[in-house]
Amino acid sequence: MSKLPPEPKLPPQPEKPDPSECCGSGCIPCVMDLYEEKLAEWGETVAYLKAEHERAVRKAREAEGAEQ
Repeated sequence: MSKLPPEPKLPPQPEKPDPSECCGSGCIPCVMDLYEEKLAEWGETVAYLKAEHERAVRKAREAEGAEQ
């Protein structure tokens, strides 16, 4: 029996800025815009890591089936 790969270590989700961190002056970029960008990047990274883990698990299970 082959060993399945461990769950991936996921990066921590970006911390949402406190509403008081936005001055409301329409800054470009606003701290909230920067947060949204970081959150989107984080989501893409997490999705990629999870997909790679699923691929590795499938591959390990296929190899396990071929050994039997």
